[in-house]
Amino acid sequence: MAERNPDLAVPVALGPRLAPAFALEAWSRLLRFVRREPLTAACAFIFVAIVIVAIFAPWIATHDPLAGDPRARLQGPSADHFFGTDAIGRDVFSRVVYGARVSLLVGVAATLAGTVIGAIIGLITGYLGGTVDLLVQRVMDGIQAIPALVFLLLVAAIWQQGMLSVVVVLAVLIAPYVSRLVRGVVLSLREEAFVLAAQAMGARPLRIMMVHILPNTLAPVLVAASIIAGGAMLAEGALSFLGLGIPPDDPLWKTSWGAMLKPENLQYFERSPYLVLFPGAALALTVLAVNVLGDSARDRLDPRLRGTL
Repeated sequence: MAERNPDLAVPVALGPRLAPAFALEAWSRLLRFVRREPLTAACAFIFVAIVIVAIFAPWIATHDPLAGDPRARLQGPSADHFFGTDAIGRDVFSRVVYGARVSLLVGVAATLAGTVIGAIIGLITGYLGGTVDLLVQRVMDGIQAIPALVFLLLVAAIWQQGMLSVVVVLAVLIAPYVSRLVRGVVLSLREEAFVLAAQAMGARPLRIMMVHILPNTLAPVLVAASIIAGGAMLAEGALSFLGLGIPPDDPLWKTSWGAMLKPENLQYFERSPYLVLFPGAALALTVLAVNVLGDSARDRLDPRLRGTL
């Protein structure tokens, strides 16, 4: 009889036990995290729930968010309309559900675009310095001096009002902030020994920036992006409230939380406060969750800034 190799039997014997042990350890870590940081855990749960709602909006919404029923206008919350109906009989719950898509998409798209553009500008100008750095930073100062509302009006004159114009405006306004952040990090790293060694070995500037400097800027950039995203969502809500963002009856995106807070709904506040309370609460909870998660990420990735705003 062939002799059994004991080394081959170990994985077979331990295999069935590994999965329960791993699951138990993961569950134990999750419970410790909830007990240690209950606010962060609650905000993470809220954010995940909102993401799920945004993804599965067509299945969660109980009515067509754009279809109005004049016979059901300004009805209060009920079994048929969980959040009531608006002035033209549209289901508020369904509009709030679809509004999650707009806020999340604008927050992610504008933050991603603005962060990437700003990081590239800050990386190049911080490393090269000189006249290029001076000229680009003055341009960044000029952009930051333009009020967002004025800039959006300028973009609206070129592009049709909608998602693209909002994302472009917010991305352009985000880029200077990220550029300054990355530039400051690059200036502090430019004279470090590992950068000087790479230069002495004949490495090209592009390689030095991408391989040696860029990885050291990721932590502060990720922290800034997580905090900026909440502000981008809030800015989109404000622009839509003013009628300069997502149209209230957009055939593609359906609606926006900011558009649901439009002044026309405020005149019904005493009679039907839910028209404003539900979309306002959804926007506030989302921004709060994103900001708290960003603050938590900052404490972990950059402990020097722990507890600061």
